Amino acid sequence: MFLTCIGCTSYKDITQLPEVQKTGLVGRCFVSKKELVIVENRWLKMKEIATAEEANYIGNIVDKFEIGTRVRIVRVERHYDGAAWWMLFALVEERKMPMAQVQNGSFAGKRMATSKGGISIDGGVDEHYWAACGPDIPTASK
Repeated sequence: MFLTCIGCTSYKDITQLPEVQKTGLVGRCFVSKKELVIVENRWLKMKEIATAEEANYIGNIVDKFEIGTRVRIVRVERHYDGAAWWMLFALVEERKMPMAQVQNGSFAGKRMATSKGGISIDGGVDEHYWAACGPDIPTASK
């Protein structure tokens, strides 16, 4: 069996698209209310913040994301997850992924995707997992 990665290196910064700007997510700060996990995405070769339920679909859990960790959404990227077997079929998912700069804790300074961890363009912010930082003063995206 031969698997080829589709989208491992292809992404596009879509931060400036009107649909992304309309969400108001870019520049906002959030603090985790529940423990989440860090997953190594098997297709994108990047780390993501995810719920335990979502982790099984995207890769191996490599660490915990502690309660009280702050993140700031700094940009939004379009990625494609999936693999093709012999290039005869493809299971590909287009994802609009908010990218967060971790501000404290053991991952401070790292950028990670949040779309499987309760902050997404299509679903907004899951208040079960996240709260706005106080005071939340948006900053320019980088």
